[in-house]
Amino acid sequence: MTLDIRGSLKNTRISKNPSVVVDELLANSIDAFLIRKRDEANAVALQVTLQVKATKADLLGEEYDLEITCEDNGCGLGPEQRKAFLTKDTSYKDDLNIPGIGKCKGTGRVQFFHHFRAVSLSSICREGDGFKHISLPFLRDRKTIEETDFTVEDRDTGEVGTHIQLSHLMPKLRETILSVSSVHRMFTAEAIRQHVLFNLLQRFVSLKDDLGDFQIKFVSDLGGTKSE
Repeated sequence: MTLDIRGSLKNTRISKNPSVVVDELLANSIDAFLIRKRDEANAVALQVTLQVKATKADLLGEEYDLEITCEDNGCGLGPEQRKAFLTKDTSYKDDLNIPGIGKCKGTGRVQFFHHFRAVSLSSICREGDGFKHISLPFLRDRKTIEETDFTVEDRDTGEVGTHIQLSHLMPKLRETILSVSSVHRMFTAEAIRQHVLFNLLQRFVSLKDDLGDFQIKFVSDLGGTKSE
């Protein structure tokens, strides 16, 4: 099974929403937790940490590079989740019959590759009485992702969840929707928090009983100016 990144980029328009990848990362984390809760009666409350780091991409500081990471305690990237990751037009989530889970078209994930040159991840999921560690190593400008690109290792113990990193911002975006001024305006921890409250509050309220006493932490480091 193969995700044709170049073909997906050609057939899916880039979003003009600068925060589209934040929305997609958090939506995926919530969905992954709902899947875990279905399978584990004693699943703890949702925990997510979203970090944004901007570093100077030139000597004058007129351009910034951007890195966004998201870590959650969802179900992890098991076989079904990897299959869905590699399928652009998938009905995987639609068939789960889990209340509150988002609809899955696969186009949101394509925005990762529209905005960033590298996507890498590390995940731990339960399998039987043990655990599996799944990783997709860092590699710039992938044209495809094959099932064999994932490394899968047995683990005796582990914290179930996924850590995904988006890095190396597409150069053309630095001049348009993700300029230095817009990054400093929209990607402070407080600005991201306000964006998430505005866009996801209704979903959080409707899922109150399912997510438990959840916590989402926002951390930003924009050229050395840090907030949390």
